[in-house]
Amino acid sequence: MTDSNRDSRGDPQIRSKQSLYIFFTIEASAVICSHVGASFQRLYRVQKLGLLVPFSLFFIPQYRRSSPQKMEKGKNSTSSKPQANKTIKTLYIGVYRVLMMDTSIFTFDYAKWLSNINMLFLFIQQVYEIAPHLVVLSILLSVLKDQENVVFLVFETRILRNIELALKEGTMDMQAIARDIGLRVLWVVGAAVLERWIATTQQALRTRVISYYDGKILAAKLKTDLPTLDENLSDDHVGASAAWYCLNTMISLLAQVMAIFSQLAFILRIARSNQHGLIYASLCTVKPILHVLLQKSLWTIPRVVEAIDVNFLRMRALRYLGENKFRLDVISGDIEQYIMREFRRAQKLLGDTPTESPEIIDYSFPSLNRVIPISLTEDLPMFYLVLIAFLKPRNMSLATIALLQESSGFLKMSFSMLFHYVDSLRQRVGYLEQLFSIETKAQAIKDGALLYQPLAEEKGTPEHGLHIELRNVSFAYPGTKTTKDALSDVSLTIHPGQLVVIVGGNGSGKSTLLKLLTRLYDVNSGSILINTKDIRSYKLASIRQSMATLSQDHQLFPLSVGENIGLGFSDKVDDECMIGEAAKKGGAEKIIQKFDKGLETVLEPRSVQYSVNAKPSDDTLLGKEMKALEKTADVSGGERQRLVASRTFMRLNSGKIRFMAVDEPSSALDPEGELELFNNFRAARQGKTMVFITHRFGHLTKYADQIICMKEGKIIEAGVHAHLLALDGEYAKMYNIQAQAFEAVATAET
Repeated sequence: MTDSNRDSRGDPQIRSKQSLYIFFTIEASAVICSHVGASFQRLYRVQKLGLLVPFSLFFIPQYRRSSPQKMEKGKNSTSSKPQANKTIKTLYIGVYRVLMMDTSIFTFDYAKWLSNINMLFLFIQQVYEIAPHLVVLSILLSVLKDQENVVFLVFETRILRNIELALKEGTMDMQAIARDIGLRVLWVVGAAVLERWIATTQQALRTRVISYYDGKILAAKLKTDLPTLDENLSDDHVGASAAWYCLNTMISLLAQVMAIFSQLAFILRIARSNQHGLIYASLCTVKPILHVLLQKSLWTIPRVVEAIDVNFLRMRALRYLGENKFRLDVISGDIEQYIMREFRRAQKLLGDTPTESPEIIDYSFPSLNRVIPISLTEDLPMFYLVLIAFLKPRNMSLATIALLQESSGFLKMSFSMLFHYVDSLRQRVGYLEQLFSIETKAQAIKDGALLYQPLAEEKGTPEHGLHIELRNVSFAYPGTKTTKDALSDVSLTIHPGQLVVIVGGNGSGKSTLLKLLTRLYDVNSGSILINTKDIRSYKLASIRQSMATLSQDHQLFPLSVGENIGLGFSDKVDDECMIGEAAKKGGAEKIIQKFDKGLETVLEPRSVQYSVNAKPSDDTLLGKEMKALEKTADVSGGERQRLVASRTFMRLNSGKIRFMAVDEPSSALDPEGELELFNNFRAARQGKTMVFITHRFGHLTKYADQIICMKEGKIIEAGVHAHLLALDGEYAKMYNIQAQAFEAVATAET
């Protein structure tokens, strides 16, 4: 061994440099391997096992690709393929097809950014108006809570400085150390109290925010017209909780940003004596800058999402059959086993194809080109410390290195939380945008400008109902899959006060005609005139106040029986005398009498009731309490129709009704109840134009001023009963079919 070698080995500074060099090499290699491995694991992790194994790379394409049976043309479930229009890109993610703008990761949509900023300002303004004190208090408490790490570092710095000084000088300032430890313990206790205060404040704020936006969502849904519903674009996945989560994320993000500034300031203060603080702090910000520049989330991109996997859609349909509305059909049809067999079959064919939203799947599998550079920059501050220690080992104290390393660890954690909040905010903003769009969604039925004025007020004569004229009306339902229109070139005049009966087979266009007359839909071509003016020129609220409708599709509300009837005339919803009179005319009087609570009975309460480890059959106090819980009141189909009819008679009490449309209101009624209902309707016809749709001719056709016979969306016959029988056409054919049934019975009895 040479002297030079002995000198090199014996020199502490050289040994330190060699050790640091070895440490630097090993540490750098370990960090790179760990980040690359973590990137692969995030990109290619097996969903069920959650493990990264070498041969998983061979199976990943299967996991992320759907078979030709399940995907259109067997396309890769995460592939992207530009379409003919190069500004649109199609992604196949899981069970979804996503159409999106094909933009670079460096593309910045200023218009979208400004739109989101304006929306967030509006959102903050709304939330502040709901609970100003709670909002301010929640922000202040959250910011203070996130300063916890910096406060701990301050106390730790003072303690370490005292220890380092004691090691150098051989004496220790016990009073200072005791004071710092006491303050640290006091802060721990204060932080626990602060956390409890935050939870209480945010719970109150959460309740107010969700309650406010629940009301806005309900108001928006109540305004939604039928053509808009027919577009089949669901808003059910957006709830009021989206507003709270967005607000909570914004508060957390603000608090985290303040915490990061505090931590950076602390790092600068610790390292400034060595003139490396600014560089070290700058290196700590490289990762977040790259994260912002390179990460592009699907949440922020305009997109159209459609589930196209046939097995996934099959499972959704079969799962829907578990709803209460299908219980009778499932039980009586004994199809439970079939449903489960088909569900498991679709489940097996779907396999491991992910069914989460495409946004979540896309976020879970980022590109390696983005993940690896971002991950590698995380340890730049540590590399810098190693380099400084290697080049100038005497310029850094042990306490400073320890504090910088610990503070950078806190900073990494803070940035990690910051990334989480930023990504979460992107998602929340998307949901918030959908929440706001529900409120501002354009309705297909546009409001007019004219107030409806009855003819009697215009001419000073007794009111006889609406004058209705249809001129060459054609109509097809939005998104219809049939080639024929529901109505085709229909022309018709109904004079004020007439009683009109519309007959025809299934699919002839009868119900569609009534929906156009009540402006639930607008015509595709032609026009409908009400009192000589286009129906589209009237204000919707004004014209609908003059109309009453009753059909077999009308439902009972999940409210009390009294409200179910009283809401026909909402101004008198608490008038029990008027409600009782309407119930009598609708044939529901005896139904109400059999309920213990009478008008206060709720037939289908929307309560929340469940049990855990308790059954009604248990001979325990809990079992007895369960038996006493409110139950659903069962009524027959005929009784439901009587209650709904009573609501219509209540509406007639408003005195504003000039047109009444009735569509098969007695399909579940017995003959006596049907006759009574029609007689009560005819008795209320004074001052009203009435249009009835029925398959039973006996009770109405002989009183009709006009009978309209329809077939395949067209009017093929019109006139009175005797005239149409004489024509011996479609009407006579349908009438004779019903009459022959009674004649056959009479012949058999004789």
